[in-house]
Amino acid sequence: MDFNFQLMEQAIFCGGCFWCTESIFRNVKGVLDVVPGYMGGHVKRPAYREVCNGNTGHTETIQITYDSALVTYVTLLEIFFHTHDPTTLNRQGNDVGTQYRSAVFYNNLDEKQEIEQIVESLTKEAVFENPIVTPPLTRSITQTHNIATTTQTNTRTFRLPGKLFKT
Repeated sequence: MDFNFQLMEQAIFCGGCFWCTESIFRNVKGVLDVVPGYMGGHVKRPAYREVCNGNTGHTETIQITYDSALVTYVTLLEIFFHTHDPTTLNRQGNDVGTQYRSAVFYNNLDEKQEIEQIVESLTKEAVFENPIVTPPLTRSITQTHNIATTTQTNTRTFRLPGKLFKT
């Protein structure tokens, strides 16, 4: 498959366990790469165990590189919001701690507006029983820490339109 490198973009999502979210987005058409790591903390290049103790301020994060000619940022946002619980603070399922908080790091003001529009739409449609607590956070290069690959994967089952996923 040929890719237009000019249309490659990145999205950064925090939706709890990065292994769970990584496995979802690896199967989306147009996604070229998904890298798990940490963002938003105050410790430079923290180790997994440091983040797990909850004292570094980091959240488990995935950095998605995608071809915007094949999948849009809004589509990725829709998948993100429908594949985790954006209404729980510092928790996803049995995973509890600030490192499991839900957030979206945006690259520019257009992305911030798209995040806010999705949240407004989901709220208006009452998709979730509780209010969405997922904040849009600005991304800066200095916030990106310890993006590291992993071989462990977890799987979950979600109902999403089949046309979005690789076959």
